[in-house]
This record gives sequence, structure tokens and C-alpha cells, in this order.
Amino acid sequence: MPEFPNPMELVVLDPKRIRLLRDKPGSLLLKREENDPEPIRVKPSRNFPLTDPDHYISLLHEVDEKEEVEMGVIVEPKELESKSQRQLRRVLAKMYFLPVVLKISKITEEFGVLR
Repeated sequence: MPEFPNPMELVVLDPKRIRLLRDKPGSLLLKREENDPEPIRVKPSRNFPLTDPDHYISLLHEVDEKEEVEMGVIVEPKELESKSQRQLRRVLAKMYFLPVVLKISKITEEFGVLR
């Protein structure tokens, strides 16, 4: 079982001492130390300001369906080793994907449903 930080303290993760991996289902895993027995499944979350999406990334661990614990914050993700940066970018791109509608060609109605 992972050791959780005190929720009242800001934990800044040293990008040189952590690794981010992905498991088969595509979840992000945090390995804090070389001798860490088991990686911890985490979910990245961008912090404010959202206008600066490449800094201040929180890593949250889901304890149960109702509770998440912040394992720490990566202030400068560009300082992570390249493989970890790549994994983090992929997960964030999926989580924060926002399609942009450029053009609507046609709208039809069938049985009260618009398409």
C-alpha cells in the first residue's frame, strides 16, 4: 500500500527522482524511487492557471470511488526524463482533448433526433 503525503502539505516532486510509466490499460504509474517496491497508479491534473498548461501538474491517486489523494506536484514537467515526459504528455492529451467544430455540413432530423 502506498504511503500517502499529508494532505495539508504541498509535496513538490523532484523530476530527477521520479519516473512515469504506463501499464497495459494505459493508466499512468508513478515510481518515486529506484527502490520503490511498486509503482502507484496516478491521474495527472493540470493546476491553475489553465493558460499555462505545461507547468504545475498534480498527480492524484484514487484511494476509492469518492477520494483522491494528491501524491505531489511536478512544477516543471520538462525536467522529467524523456520517456516520462512522453507518457505524461500522452495521458494529458487524452484527458484534456477538446474537439473543435469547424464546419457543419448538414443537419437532419429523424424521429425527433437531430443528426
